[in-house]
Amino acid sequence: MAIYFFDMRDDCFVVPAQKGEECVDQHAAGERASLILSQIAGDMPLIDGRKSSYVTVRDAANRIVFTAILNIVGQWTDVAAEVVPSKSRSNSADLFERTLA
Repeated sequence: MAIYFFDMRDDCFVVPAQKGEECVDQHAAGERASLILSQIAGDMPLIDGRKSSYVTVRDAANRIVFTAILNIVGQWTDVAAEVVPSKSRSNSADLFERTLA
């Protein structure tokens, strides 16, 4: 097993890993980076409607071997979206519509 270091970055901060983690191989280290990124995504507020976060993976020789990137974009619309009914309707939807008529 090899040691990998998982550094976290976003638009404002860099948090370099002080301790490494053992992973079976590079593929497992990439999966771990993606998991770390998904776990911190919920704590990331949008700044000006967007947020970018990165987890870089370094090996024991301090080389970056993998980067996971998550970009979140939020955008308000001026007009409410129109709901288009589905062509395949259930009997209960037809009954509900007739009840309202």
